[in-house]
This record gives sequence, C-alpha cells and structure tokens, in this order.
Amino acid sequence: MKARTVVVAVHHPIHNPRSRLKTALEGLSDADALAAILQGQRRGLVIHGHLHRRVRRELATKDGVMISVGATSASLHHHDPARRAGFNLYDVDDSGAVTRLDAHVFEPERGSFTTAEIPSA
Repeated sequence: MKARTVVVAVHHPIHNPRSRLKTALEGLSDADALAAILQGQRRGLVIHGHLHRRVRRELATKDGVMISVGATSASLHHHDPARRAGFNLYDVDDSGAVTRLDAHVFEPERGSFTTAEIPSA
C-alpha cells in the first residue's frame, strides 16, 4: 500500500521575509498558523508562487520535514534563467517520501526546456 504525502498549494511562501515591512507588504499574514497546522506532518510539500523565482526551503515539523518549493511564472520571458518561465516536477516514492524536485526552465533560443536544480534559500 502506498503512503500518503501531504501537498499544500498556496500563493505566498510559508517562509516570510526577515523584514517586518516586507512581510507586511508581501508576506503570508497567517504563516505561523499554517506552520502550526503542518507541525503534525512527517513529510510533504508546500508549493507556492508569488516570488516568481525558484527556491527551496525546509519547514521543520515535530515529526519530520515539509519541503517548501517556489516556482517561477509559467509564461515570464526574462533574461535571468532563475526567473524565466518554467515549471517544477516532484517525484514521490511508494513510501510517501519526496525523492526528486526538478525545475524545467524554458530556453527561448532553443524553444525547449532544460532541467535545472531548485536552489535552496
């Protein structure tokens, strides 16, 4: 039997900026409440947008780790590959563990996607 893995999709990242002003302007107002709800999870993904850049962070829980992953816009034509259009793929094995996180970045000069690592923040 396959184990379940929690996947939470939110617009804003669960990790707010360090600056209180930036948090007030751009952050998730109930980030602490969401983190508290996730404390009972052993593993899972929190996927988000808003930042329009690829980023990976971990949210420690009392029983394990939730992985928070940000994605870029799916259509942004940008000179910086870290912000350029793309999508992320996530692999979860039969035990429910997240085994792979890949970004697929659009390369306009080739008209195709390349695979890239999702950098840690």
